[in-house]
Amino acid sequence: MNQRLRTVLKTHRSDESLKTLNRVYAQTVFEHLLKPLRADIGADGDITTSAVLPGPKVAQATLIAKQAGTLAGMAELKFFLAGKRAGSVKILQALDDGVEVKRGAVLAVLEGNVADILKAERTVLNFLQHMCGVATLAHKYVQASRKYPVLVCPTRKTPWGLLDKRACLVAGAGTHRLGLSDAVLVKDTHLDLLRHDFKTLGQQLKSARKLGRFVEVEVESVAEARKAADMLFDLQKSRKIPCFIMLDNMKPNDIGKFVRELRSSKLYGKIFVEASGGINLKNIQQYAKTGVDILSVGAMTHSAPALDISLKIF
Repeated sequence: MNQRLRTVLKTHRSDESLKTLNRVYAQTVFEHLLKPLRADIGADGDITTSAVLPGPKVAQATLIAKQAGTLAGMAELKFFLAGKRAGSVKILQALDDGVEVKRGAVLAVLEGNVADILKAERTVLNFLQHMCGVATLAHKYVQASRKYPVLVCPTRKTPWGLLDKRACLVAGAGTHRLGLSDAVLVKDTHLDLLRHDFKTLGQQLKSARKLGRFVEVEVESVAEARKAADMLFDLQKSRKIPCFIMLDNMKPNDIGKFVRELRSSKLYGKIFVEASGGINLKNIQQYAKTGVDILSVGAMTHSAPALDISLKIF
């Protein structure tokens, strides 16, 4: 692994923030498990199970993959069930997140009162199907670009926020920014408001109270990428922070041209490059070949199909 990729992994791959020991992340887990579960149960509970199976009965259930894919969401489900938030339901055994599973694989074995299992069934399946779907698609992007020293990251186009970032993480991708307070990302809207005055932007960044984990500037042309590079290089003289240029919606040829220019200058050791916009599984290798450090792909999260998973009680 080269030094540039090591730096990128530190800035654009957040691991500790996406664990249930982190209060913010734990709250996100509750919002996508506890709230849907309570809404599903409602005021009168599962009236079907109450009518058909009125007596208590302990049973086991298996979660089975009906498609091949990448497992994600199991750590969150363990955390959720450990607090008895789904009554008596607990996990007896489970595969680890990030594992590649085949169709028919048993993902986990649950145990509890039948009524509790049936109450939690749809919430659990919805959760895992979404998480596994994102992880499965993210893994495909990671594998497609594995020959190149580049980190594939999701954007903030995430229906499930931090959970989508976590699903990408366990699949081998990065995370990029986790939120607005995480790092500075100057987008086209910011530049429009500054009339694309990079001198003013540099002055603002130098005097900013907080810059977060990294500073990144989004541009849409080689000409603006050059201006951004000069500005960021100057910024690093007063603020020691990793700096990135995001080349947004640019063709691979133009991206490659800028990367080659950067490599031949003194700026290359200080400035990192990301390509974003229009990247898919068909063209990702074209973008990876340009020599960029990061490829960000919104489709990994906003367009990932759910992985088909079923629950069987025995």
